Amino acid sequence: MKNLAHIASMIFNTPLLIAPSKLEAILSAIGPRLNIEIKPEAAIDMSVPKRYRADSENIDGIGIVPIYGTLVHRNLGLDALSGLVSYEDIRKWFGEAENSSQVKSILLDIDSFGGEGGGCFALVDDIYQARGIKPIYAMINENAYSAGYAIASAADAVFIPPTGGAGSVGVVMVHIDQSKFDEKVGAKYNIIYSGDRKKDFNSHEPLSKEAQAIAQNQINDLREIFVNTVARNRNLSAQIVRDTEAGTYQGQAAVDIGLANEVMSYSQLIENITRSNKKGGKNMSWFDRKKAVAAQVQAEQAAKQEMQEPELSPEQVYAQGYKDGLQNGKNEGMAAAKAEAQAAIQTANQTATQAGVDQERVRCTQIQEQVSAISHLVTTSAATNALLNSLIMSGASPEMAGQQIVGILASQQQNNKVISTVGATSVGEVNNLLVDAHRRKAAAEKGMVN
Repeated sequence: MKNLAHIASMIFNTPLLIAPSKLEAILSAIGPRLNIEIKPEAAIDMSVPKRYRADSENIDGIGIVPIYGTLVHRNLGLDALSGLVSYEDIRKWFGEAENSSQVKSILLDIDSFGGEGGGCFALVDDIYQARGIKPIYAMINENAYSAGYAIASAADAVFIPPTGGAGSVGVVMVHIDQSKFDEKVGAKYNIIYSGDRKKDFNSHEPLSKEAQAIAQNQINDLREIFVNTVARNRNLSAQIVRDTEAGTYQGQAAVDIGLANEVMSYSQLIENITRSNKKGGKNMSWFDRKKAVAAQVQAEQAAKQEMQEPELSPEQVYAQGYKDGLQNGKNEGMAAAKAEAQAAIQTANQTATQAGVDQERVRCTQIQEQVSAISHLVTTSAATNALLNSLIMSGASPEMAGQQIVGILASQQQNNKVISTVGATSVGEVNNLLVDAHRRKAAAEKGMVN
């Protein structure tokens, strides 16, 4: 078949939901000049298998929708020879199975590396909205990448064989810059245009930064649609799907990350669906029970893992020990500092209390000595005690007490004028008051009269 320009228009400068390996194979097949002849004997056999039997012989009641090869919006009659299958055909086959009274369950039999972005998500939404009418199963047999996986995710449950592959939730775009080739062959293309963006993505000149930014925004937006669609279909968080970064997963790995429900061969799945159809086949009860058991086992395993301490490398053990040691040292240091501070406060309080007691004792002793020195001059001992108590209780200093005593003596000795400019408890100078008081006391004891 000659002149593949119409196929090239579906591949270049348009967002594709296709696995990188498949895209590379297509680019190698088409070639830089886009004029490669494909011999009929080299064409992939894409003949449509039996989808379902609409007569009484359909004892299994399974409507099989084949999704094989590269996916396109419209195939233009090239499916069998070029390995293309269109979203329009898949929608038609799915609708036939959905509306047939002989079909109790629908099986999406998928072996595709993906394809065009246009038309993909409209089909995926149609299949997703049909959930609940009849059980919808998807069998990855053996590949469901990019657009192929988007369709698989729309089913109620996705099954994958041990060697099957799923994923590639991402978008890619290819632009060919053949300006160097044109220069080599002596060709010059003059592009006449109106509107700055009109000549974006033409292959006869390098891709501009503006055009590249536009393309990047387009594929980013389409990727978010892809991520959110798979997250909705598979009941996953969008971040989990986004974090796959368009990676691919085989067998059990696809189940572990949530892209598939169970590892199972094609023949096993057919047997299980047939058995379920004979029992009514409306609620996928056989699979629901298996899911419940699997969920219980998974919950028990998760609980055990939480109870077990994680294994640490020697470096991690050292780092953790160093961290714990710093924290323990900090706690112990704070406790010691606190205890030391409390002890210092207690000692200071005791010292201050003792100093106050000693100071008060000295004050009382000095006042008592002064009162005792004049006790023979006071009329009664009761008056002496009253004077002593009054001076002590008033908190008077020894100097103030001495002045009060001088005043009392002056009032008692009307004929003698007592003049004293020296404090009663002064140190280093003679207190005339005390000298006179001691003299009078000694004379009184000897019976002498002043």
